[in-house]
Amino acid sequence: MWRQNPFLRTDNAVAIRLAQIPENHRRTKPAQRKHFFIRELVGDVELVVKRVPAEDQWAYRLTKLLAATRIQLLCDKIRLK
Repeated sequence: MWRQNPFLRTDNAVAIRLAQIPENHRRTKPAQRKHFFIRELVGDVELVVKRVPAEDQWAYRLTKLLAATRIQLLCDKIRLK
């Protein structure tokens, strides 16, 4: 049975680089366990990290003040009326 690996989507290019290329990790602040866990999954190709443009981050609707037209666009994308 074919299984597709799950995606972790982010608009942060630095986070994607840190997850995929561990050579610069020693220059970053100490990370929590969950970051090491994600890096292991990416290294084992069990998790794929993809970049999503900030304007397509649907969760922003819940965390930031947005114009009414932007809220309507995001609601339309997730088929929310």
